[in-house]
Amino acid sequence: MSRLLPYIIVLLLLPFAGCVREAFVESDDSDQILTKRISVDLEQEFELGLGDTALIIGTNIEVTFSFVSSDNRCPSDVVCIIAGEGVILLTYSDGEIISGQLRAAIPGLVPTPFHGNEVLHHSGKEIVLLRLNPYPDTTVTSSLQDYRALLIIRS
Repeated sequence: MSRLLPYIIVLLLLPFAGCVREAFVESDDSDQILTKRISVDLEQEFELGLGDTALIIGTNIEVTFSFVSSDNRCPSDVVCIIAGEGVILLTYSDGEIISGQLRAAIPGLVPTPFHGNEVLHHSGKEIVLLRLNPYPDTTVTSSLQDYRALLIIRS
């Protein structure tokens, strides 16, 4: 029996091997992303599509959902040993000058909106990525224009 144990363990873990992967979201010329600008208050949750910009009312602060770096969150219809994460790039500007780019990540398999997520700090404000949709599912094909980030900016 002790000789068979390593083989049994390998056979039991084999179904989970497909979940550990890195899926980078790439754009090609067929992805046409329409962008919009919205105005929001501090402390107000808001949603941005890829390329969209939010102007924070009463400030010169603008935040743009610039890029989806990767999305390797465990698909909702699969059992995985690693939850993975979705990673996006936010461009932060004070008026006309881009003052920084922020990497925001959200873990997979967490209830959303995820208020326990990492807090990013910039120009005296806190930025939190609360949700990134669409959540991966092996039966659904998503494109870049489908991505939506739920964010909040606090003072």
